[in-house]
Amino acid sequence: MAGSECIERAAASVAESAMRAEELVTPTITDIAQQLNAEVPGLKERLKSLPSIQRKIADLATTYHLPVSIVAREISDALRYTMTVRPADFWESVAKARSLLEADGYMFSGRVAKNSWVAGSSYKGLNTKIHTPGAYLFELQFHTFESFFLKQKLHRAYDIYRDLDTPVNKRLQLFDQMAAQSNYLKWPTADGQPDAAVEPAFLLVRRGVSS
Repeated sequence: MAGSECIERAAASVAESAMRAEELVTPTITDIAQQLNAEVPGLKERLKSLPSIQRKIADLATTYHLPVSIVAREISDALRYTMTVRPADFWESVAKARSLLEADGYMFSGRVAKNSWVAGSSYKGLNTKIHTPGAYLFELQFHTFESFFLKQKLHRAYDIYRDLDTPVNKRLQLFDQMAAQSNYLKWPTADGQPDAAVEPAFLLVRRGVSS
């Protein structure tokens, strides 16, 4: 396991970088949301807490047997935002937000998004990773108002589900319960929807747990 002092230093650096980037990103995100008649819920939690960053670095370094320095560089949710829009406007709003961000010098990372609006997923939403003009990587999630509410409601259940110390049968039970609730959400209209790229943590892990 990586030394605690090493983890603390890495986490402090990640947190400091997030705070510097936040001064640029927050006004950009809120301005775009206003243009799209969208909302930015959870803005007070846009910065991940230092203890949470420390735990994430320690967990990832231990799980994947990677140096702390490499794990720290890959963390993208030290600064994170959510934008909520109406289901009928979902994909059009995503496209407009991307266009406006790119016009300001931002760049989407890799594939445009990880789209979890698919049957059988325990989570519904669109997760993106974006580089600032200064190359800082942060996360922006797109939700409907209902899918965001459900995400918040299921937060505790998901934490228990993803904990590898949770018994397999319990994890499977939680997954199925979350997926059942997610399937009742009103889905965005299909116009403009990109190819689905399901987040493995929400769909494929269900299969892995049962094997």
